[in-house]
Amino acid sequence: MTSQRNGPSGISLSYMLAGHWPYWLPEKAEKHPDELLRARLNYYDSNKSLVEHDLFSLADGLEGRSTNPVSLLLDSLQHPCADLGMDLPSMVEYRYHPEKEVSVSARR
Repeated sequence: MTSQRNGPSGISLSYMLAGHWPYWLPEKAEKHPDELLRARLNYYDSNKSLVEHDLFSLADGLEGRSTNPVSLLLDSLQHPCADLGMDLPSMVEYRYHPEKEVSVSARR
């Protein structure tokens, strides 16, 4: 696979393609300020990676500077309420799965 993207989204995609998949941490997600997101996360299996769930359903109703619902979801979990100046801990951890690595080369 060849990636032509750069910046934060390209870095995140490359990291995930290298076998590092995002999981939300239920004990931290219980304290997320967005009550509806908390409820949706409680419905899903935290033992499965975020990429194995219906991301558009999880992102439903989230607002922010992006028009991409998946970006809004990851931002909301990695940097909760950062746009409001709040310094809350990340609610995501990345777990390495060598069997899920995808060979990537970057082009400029």
